Amino acid sequence: TNIDEEIEKADIIFVSVNTPTKTTGIGAGRAANIKNCELCARTIAKVATTAKIVVEKSTVPVRTAESMGRVLASNGKGLNH
Repeated sequence: TNIDEEIEKADIIFVSVNTPTKTTGIGAGRAANIKNCELCARTIAKVATTAKIVVEKSTVPVRTAESMGRVLASNGKGLNH
């Protein structure tokens, strides 16, 4: 699958990725690592040329949507995801 091509074709993108427990830093052993969510948002922001509806899975930590929203808003293309 060509992820970039599929992002470009999609109107709605569902982000459902692993959020393992952090092993280092603040919250190690307790908090979820949302790096994978943020990496998906970075890819969407980089590739998309039209606005997308981005849906995160329901089991991610509180405020993950805000974090992803900040990444998506930094696309520099004037797109509102």
